[in-house]
Amino acid sequence: LLDKPIFAFHLGGCSLEDGCLGGELVLGGVEAEHYSGDFTFMNLVRDDSWAIQLDAVTVGGRPLRNSSAELEGAAPVGVAVVDSGEPLLLGPEEDVTRLARRVGASALVNGFYAVRCDKELPSLVFSAGGRDFSFNAEDLRVLRRGDWCILGVLSRGFQSDAWLLGLPFMRKYYVQFDWGSRRIGIAEGKQA
Repeated sequence: LLDKPIFAFHLGGCSLEDGCLGGELVLGGVEAEHYSGDFTFMNLVRDDSWAIQLDAVTVGGRPLRNSSAELEGAAPVGVAVVDSGEPLLLGPEEDVTRLARRVGASALVNGFYAVRCDKELPSLVFSAGGRDFSFNAEDLRVLRRGDWCILGVLSRGFQSDAWLLGLPFMRKYYVQFDWGSRRIGIAEGKQA
């Protein structure tokens, strides 16, 4: 029996040189050694997934979508599903195409994009629950092939406003899944 209807993931970091390190699944609570600061809690917006309201997605401080409501911060842009079974960050096709254009990425097969490994990249930020969850160049590059790096952002390939925040998100942030309160809590992750 669990102390609380909560589980949390700590995933080890990844680097282009060393690959990915292990992790830990905690059942019944959280492990304080794996995060710093406070959790930001967000209620689930769907019954069938760990989906939260996504307030904005920006690249280099500019919104990926240009609706006047988003620019004024008045309307959410969709949902984000935090998903431990997804190895990448998956986004709506239009958003990912705009992101790739803004960072100067080259399209590859099957929706993947690559940039030169030495290229400076603007930050990718997901805003939810009154907090920004930021990814820098090191967070976004997942595989090196010579002088080129594959980005860990992929188009979902169908029309949807939902982003899937997979392993890159969960490596950077410590996530507690609170089924009892039907919410997700996200804190800054610690790497060993």
